[in-house]
This record gives sequence, C-alpha cells and structure tokens, in this order.
Amino acid sequence: ILKLITPQLTLKSLGVEDIQYLTQVLNSCIYIKALPDMNGIPPNCIILGGFSQGSALSLYTALTSQYQLSGIVALSCWLPLHKTFPQAASNGINKDITILQCHGEMDHMIPVHFGVQFKTYPGMMHSSCPQMMVVKEFIEKLLPWI
Repeated sequence: ILKLITPQLTLKSLGVEDIQYLTQVLNSCIYIKALPDMNGIPPNCIILGGFSQGSALSLYTALTSQYQLSGIVALSCWLPLHKTFPQAASNGINKDITILQCHGEMDHMIPVHFGVQFKTYPGMMHSSCPQMMVVKEFIEKLLPWI
C-alpha cells in the first residue's frame, strides 16, 4: 500500500484551477508509484522521465517516492507544486537521486527560471535538440544492463 504524500494546503488558499491541478498531480503520482508493485519491476531499475508535463510529473513523483529509483530524466519542465515541495519530499528517499534536466533558453512555455540547476541550450524553444539527446548516455550509465 502506498502512502499518499499530501502537501499541507488549505482549500481557502487555492483557486478552483489549483485544486484541480493538485488533485491531478497527486492522483497521477499514486498511479505511477504503484507501477513497480503492479509489474514486479525492481524500483532501482526504474528511471522516470518525460518531456514538459510528463517530465514535471516524473520529477515530482520520483522526488516524493518511497522507492529508491535509479534516476530522473526531466526535459523542458518545472517542479509542480513547488511551494509545498520541501514538506512533500520529506518522506521520500530519493533526495540524492541522479537527475538529468535539460531546458531550452528560449522556451516561452516554461521559463528557464522555473527549473532547478540544469543545462540550458541557447536558441532552443519548447522542443528538443540533438545536443539534448544525452538521455541515452544517461540511461546507459544508470542502467548499463539495458
């Protein structure tokens, strides 16, 4: 059984859109966190990742997971629910997880300042580029047997 990590927010401080977003993120996290149990995959063989919203969800889920995951690939994203994140991550065990985060300096969808510390790509908008495809090497380093 997975423990739901919920940020301490009051409904008065949230708008309708915020409540819907919070619910969607937390429901998606519950589903993703259940995948190792449902599929018998050892958590240390899992790298969560994606692009934009998919990687934002992967970033939040991995950093609040109770499983020791292998890594995170976060492309052109942000940390959702960042205002409540420190408390949400306090029960997670992935504080030292390896993260590959890439972001275009010209991304108008997700401004660079939404990121953490990561490599940026001059002239790149909300997309990917060949230089960003270090993902393969990142995965091979973390999961060499794949």
